[in-house]
Amino acid sequence: NKPATDGGKPANPFAKPDPNLVVALTSLPPLQDAPPKHFLLLNKFPVVDGHTLVVTKEFAPQSDPLDALDLGVAWATASALDGLAFYNCGSLSGSSQPHKHLQVVPAQAGLPVDLLVVKHGAGQQPFRFPEFPFQHACVKLEPNAADNEAWSLKLHRYATLVAVAVVIVARPPCLAKHLAVGSV
Repeated sequence: NKPATDGGKPANPFAKPDPNLVVALTSLPPLQDAPPKHFLLLNKFPVVDGHTLVVTKEFAPQSDPLDALDLGVAWATASALDGLAFYNCGSLSGSSQPHKHLQVVPAQAGLPVDLLVVKHGAGQQPFRFPEFPFQHACVKLEPNAADNEAWSLKLHRYATLVAVAVVIVARPPCLAKHLAVGSV
């Protein structure tokens, strides 16, 4: 199958998603009065049951770093699904769509990565899976109270992860942008 096109360009499947796959529009508690900036979408080609996407409503490049709102909505979704969230930052990291989105898979899916997290992910420091043949970095964001102190800690862990990932992957474009805006 060839991807759908829009005037010779590949169509953006997130611009007008299938309404049957849209789960919710979402905002975080501090922004509940603001219009939602993300929507949750069931993955049309799921790896496991419950495979959900966190997609920006407005187009943003997949090569852009995550901001606090992206991270917050992904964390809230992963917490609600008792799952794992991950971000493929551009085509070099496996993303097939140029529109910014994160992926969340429920833990009950029995993914082998669950065992790896238990094996390598103890503590609060960023870690890697030596079993994976590609460059990556991981950090655990424990589910706890959504107060400002807990949220600041999550953002700090994400910033630490980005700093570690820069060392690991030799500054891919999304991390170089992240460092350029002084987020680390």
